[in-house]
Amino acid sequence: MTSSPDPDPLRLMNAFWQLRTLLAVRFGRRVEGETGINPKDFFALMAIDSGFSYPSDLAQHFMQPTYSVSRIVEGLTSAGLIEREFDESDARRTRLSLTPKGQEKLQAAKEVWRNEIRAVLRRLPLEHQEQLIQHLETLARLSREEPEG
Repeated sequence: MTSSPDPDPLRLMNAFWQLRTLLAVRFGRRVEGETGINPKDFFALMAIDSGFSYPSDLAQHFMQPTYSVSRIVEGLTSAGLIEREFDESDARRTRLSLTPKGQEKLQAAKEVWRNEIRAVLRRLPLEHQEQLIQHLETLARLSREEPEG
């Protein structure tokens, strides 16, 4: 009995690229049109809301240079979606939090994103949807770790 060869990792990369492009371009435009929140701002708001409260945390989370995250933070602050306050334990650090307007916009954007992604996922059986999400979460976590060997 012969074993089948390992799947080509480039298939995975191609599928990720296509899905990322679909989400960012097609769905991102729709979400931005309905809520005014572009994909970068959406993911920054989600990260801040989930506890990434400092610009340096966001940069590390998104694996982006600090200056890139600073532009996003500046735009969100100017739009009144987040506020900055000095950290009580370290006045050199600026803590980020969502404003009520930011919370409202984030919830609206989440709902649009959910509806758009749900429409695609519904094409798979329910158990496959959950497995896909679990596998992608595992791959994301493993990708952040240093490879062994």
